[in-house]
Amino acid sequence: MTKKILNKKTKEHIAKLQFALIASIAATILTACGTIHPIRSEKEPERPLPQVPNSSLTVPIWVDVPALSEQINSHFSSTQGSSGIFWTTNKYIGNGLNLRMGIHRNASASVITDNDCLVIDIPIAVNNGQIDWKQRVALRAIHKHVDFGGSGTAQARACISIGEDWKLRATITPDSPWITGAWIDLGPPFEHIKTGIAEKVDLKLREKLPAVSKTVTDMISTIPIRPIVERVWAAVQQSFPLSHDPLIMAGIEPISIGVRPAVSQGLKLVVRPTIVAKFQGHVGSDTESRQVKLLPANTGKPGDDKFLLSIKVDVPFVDLNELVRARVVGRTYELDNGRTVTPSAASISSAGDKLLLRVDFSAKLSLIPITNYSGWLYLTGTPKYDDTKRLLKIDDVNFDLNTRDLLVDEAAALLHDHFLQQLREALVFDLSDKIDPIYKHIKTGAQETKIADGVVLKAVVKSLNVSDIHIGSDSIGIFVTTNGTSNLVIDPTIK
Repeated sequence: MTKKILNKKTKEHIAKLQFALIASIAATILTACGTIHPIRSEKEPERPLPQVPNSSLTVPIWVDVPALSEQINSHFSSTQGSSGIFWTTNKYIGNGLNLRMGIHRNASASVITDNDCLVIDIPIAVNNGQIDWKQRVALRAIHKHVDFGGSGTAQARACISIGEDWKLRATITPDSPWITGAWIDLGPPFEHIKTGIAEKVDLKLREKLPAVSKTVTDMISTIPIRPIVERVWAAVQQSFPLSHDPLIMAGIEPISIGVRPAVSQGLKLVVRPTIVAKFQGHVGSDTESRQVKLLPANTGKPGDDKFLLSIKVDVPFVDLNELVRARVVGRTYELDNGRTVTPSAASISSAGDKLLLRVDFSAKLSLIPITNYSGWLYLTGTPKYDDTKRLLKIDDVNFDLNTRDLLVDEAAALLHDHFLQQLREALVFDLSDKIDPIYKHIKTGAQETKIADGVVLKAVVKSLNVSDIHIGSDSIGIFVTTNGTSNLVIDPTIK
C-alpha cells in the first residue's frame, strides 16, 4: 500500500516538472529580448564664441574757453611802465630820435572758438610814449620831446591738435594783421615823423609776439587731457554692473583710442577721444580677472560712431535636463500595432554646433512572439530661438547615424515618426523669464550707467535683438545685442 502511494506522488511530481519545462520552453519561444547600445559618435570640439563687433565710445572733453581768457589776462600785464608787457627807454630809432614807450593790456582778453582753433584778442595800448631829440639853437643843444599814445589789438590764432602722447598742442599763426588800430596819433606839426614812429613801434611789438605765442602754447599744453584719458582708459577695463535685477555684469575690452580734430561748441572747445573696444556682458556674477592695459598712443584715427553691446544669457544643460526628464521619463509612447516605448532617462549635451539627446528606454515591439528591447538612443538637433515668442527649440531632431543603422537592423519600429514628433514637442523651452528682464532694463534703465566714480556711460539704444546662439560645454548661450550710440561722461571734480 505504501509503495502505491509513493508511486502516485512520484508521478505527480514528474508531471509538475514536465509542465514547468513545457511552460518555460513556450515562454522562451513566445518572448524575445534584445538590447540597443549604439556607440556615441566621436565628440566634436566646442565651437568658438561668436565674434563681438567693435564699438566706439566717445569721451567728450570740454576746454573752458572763458577760463583761458582769465589765464591770458594773468600772463599779459595791465600795469603801465616797466612792469607792463613791453618797456623801452632811450632807444635810438634813427633821424636823431630816441624812443621811450611801454605797452600794457588795457582791457580783458577775449577768446572765441572757430572750428578747431582759438582766436585770441588782447587789447593793448601804448603808455609813457615819448619821442625826444636834441635841437641846436644858437650853438646850444636843447632837448625837445613830444608825447604820443595809441591802442590796438594783438591777435593770435591758436589751432589745437593732440599728439601721440595725448598732450594738447597749439600752432600759433598770425591773423593778418597782427596789429590793428591807430598806434600813433601825432597832430601837426609832427605829421612828418608819424609814419616812421609807427614802424618802429610795430617792430618793437612784433619782437614781443613770440613771447605771446609761447605763453599761449604753454597754457594750452597744461590743459590736462592725458590724465583724463588715462583715467577713462583704466576705468572702462573694470567690470561693472549694468543691472542689479537681473544682475548683468559688463566689461569693455579696449582695442585702440584716437581723436578727431577739436570742434567749437558755443563758448567751449570740445576734444573727442574715441575708444574702439569690444563691449560685452553676461547675466550673473563676474569671475573673470582682467589685466589692465596701459594707455596706448593716440592713433589719430577714431572709430565710427556706433555702440554694440553683446550680452550673453546662459541656459544651463542642468536646467534643460530637469525639464526634459519631467516631460519624457516614465511616459509611455504609443507607436503602432500595440507597440510602445518608455524612456527611463533622458539628457541633453553638446555636440559641436549641434545638441545630442540621449534617451534610455524599454520597449515592447511585438505581441506574438513578445519582443522586448532596452538600451539607449542617440538623437541630434540644432537649437533655434524665436525671439518673438521667447522660445528655444531643438530643431531637426533625428537619430544619429550609428543609432539609425542599429535600429534598422534590430528594432525598426522605434524609427516611427510619431515617437520623434512627440520628442520634438518636448524639446521646446520658454526663455521669457531670462530674456524679458534684460530687454526691459536696457530699454528703460541702461541708458545711463556708472562705470566708476566720476565716469558715466550714456547710451542711446536704437535697436535690440538676439543675434547669436552658442553651444558650450555646459550651457547654451543666447546673445542679446544692443545697437546705438554712446558717450562716456567725465566729472572733472572727481579724481
